[in-house]
Amino acid sequence: GARAVCLTCQNTVVSARTAKRSPGDQTAQTALQGSSASVAEALKSFIENAQATNSEASRGLAELEGAVAEIRKMLSTFETPAFKGNMNATVDDVIASARALAESSAQLVSACNSNPEEIPAATRSTLGPAMSPLRNAKGACRPPDEQAIQPNPPAA
Repeated sequence: GARAVCLTCQNTVVSARTAKRSPGDQTAQTALQGSSASVAEALKSFIENAQATNSEASRGLAELEGAVAEIRKMLSTFETPAFKGNMNATVDDVIASARALAESSAQLVSACNSNPEEIPAATRSTLGPAMSPLRNAKGACRPPDEQAIQPNPPAA
């Protein structure tokens, strides 16, 4: 990376100094040409690495933007009466899904901080847990069954 570029530049400066002091020394001239080629190769490698890193970051950013769009879509659906959520959900399901979201969010934050190449996978693995609390909360907060709230029939 950058260190290799600096080291090859340093070697080129030393080779140039030696070649300047001994203009007739063919070995010094060959060393200068070789060190110049090494700088070019180190720079090429550095640029390719930077472009790959940028590509990974762009891919991660695109994945994050897609997840935000999915979550916004889910939130708008959540607020409609047609969305029933997980009708079998209990309070324990809501708590479990919130824990799963916290764990996957921590993994996503870790990827953002230290492993940018892991951002797309971490984002995909967070999307399901991000939606689950919404589904479970909506279902767990459902009103009681109509039959359960009807009064008992009068005694005969």
